[in-house]
Amino acid sequence: MSNHCIDCNKLVSLVLGGEPKTSLEVNGVEIIGQVRLVLICADCGRELLESYALVSQDVSHFEHDRMNCDGDLNIVDEAPDIATDDYHDGSGRSAKHFYRAKVTAAVECEDCRASMNVTVEAIAQANQFEEC
Repeated sequence: MSNHCIDCNKLVSLVLGGEPKTSLEVNGVEIIGQVRLVLICADCGRELLESYALVSQDVSHFEHDRMNCDGDLNIVDEAPDIATDDYHDGSGRSAKHFYRAKVTAAVECEDCRASMNVTVEAIAQANQFEEC
């Protein structure tokens, strides 16, 4: 893992940047997928490091509009809402740095058309990022 930007030709600060890319699907009563998080050069914006975080969220509590409806669930958002941030766990030299993306997507029953928003959270530790 390097903080050296070849465009700036120097060591730079890294920031969580760009819009994380998601690939989500419904598998039975669970949303599964992955989220790509990218660290960019704080000076020029070049993508330097990336991490793919796996996500999983139970949706067995989904409420259908009709009694006894057992239609398949589908994600209807092609561009879900994504909020990103970073945080530290611990203090001092033992502190760990994490990056997080919260992805909110609409899930809909294909039979009764009931829908609800579901939020999944992807977390990657800073040392899990690899060069792009």
